[in-house]
Amino acid sequence: MHNQYIANMNKTLQSILKSRSDLSPYLFHFTKGPKALETLIQILSEQKLRDVGTEGVICFTEAPLTSMGKLFEIFNKYPSPMYAPYGIAIQRSKLFELGARPVIYGKPDELLLLAKSIRWRFEPYQPSVNDFTWLREWRIKEDVVLNPEDVFVITKNDDEVSIHFDDIDVEIDGDWSDGDWHDQSYAYGTRNWKTISIASLSDLSLLNDHQIQEIIDSQNIGDHYGI
Repeated sequence: MHNQYIANMNKTLQSILKSRSDLSPYLFHFTKGPKALETLIQILSEQKLRDVGTEGVICFTEAPLTSMGKLFEIFNKYPSPMYAPYGIAIQRSKLFELGARPVIYGKPDELLLLAKSIRWRFEPYQPSVNDFTWLREWRIKEDVVLNPEDVFVITKNDDEVSIHFDDIDVEIDGDWSDGDWHDQSYAYGTRNWKTISIASLSDLSLLNDHQIQEIIDSQNIGDHYGI
């Protein structure tokens, strides 16, 4: 009886989560700066997220990816935007198991009310002065090893998809027509990472991040694709 109750609760919870466009099953880490794409490529090469600053933590946002398009439009208006549309998505449940926790927002003087062991989670909050609650930030104190089967990669545009492939082969073909050679060459690569672009989100008309999972599940690591 108890097990059936838990099973029914789990089904109800999943239905609730999937109905909420403001919730995501993922946490997102975005790169920034003029070399944001190069930073992402380096992360993929190392297959690891590392703390490259002085904060001692790696930061994520739980804001749904389907809501990020307009946010990046705002960021693009500034010479040094906070984030660029390049990043890594990881299941929230997996990061939680690794030690990731949501940020604790509070008045600056409330930091000392927290035990020293969790002060790394604190972010000062002052309405209209210092407000980063819109980030819905999570943090982790450890490096995160990336398993291609458990994450997906975010790029700005679809034409940047080639960074997710390896062993690229080019098949040269074509024919002569009206005295000119018409190239019909094709490139094929082995998929190393599952991926989606910010540009494609509006075209796909996704209602929430749960629908992204269907797209990600349709991609298989190791498969050959035309690129």
